[in-house]
Amino acid sequence: MYEVGDVLRFHSVIASKEKFHLCLGRTEHEMIFAFLFLNSDDGYKGDCVLDDGEIPGLPKSRTGK
Repeated sequence: MYEVGDVLRFHSVIASKEKFHLCLGRTEHEMIFAFLFLNSDDGYKGDCVLDDGEIPGLPKSRTGK
């Protein structure tokens, strides 16, 4: 299944575009995963803004972040 560091790509019907989540971990005995939502827009409380290319496997974003 997913491993820590995997980037999950999926199409969001609601957003009408591809979205990405970074796998942070999973439980040992259950199929419960922790994902970090990756976004190219800013303005959310607690944002950690990274430049394109800092997370391998993601395409370039329209904002460069």
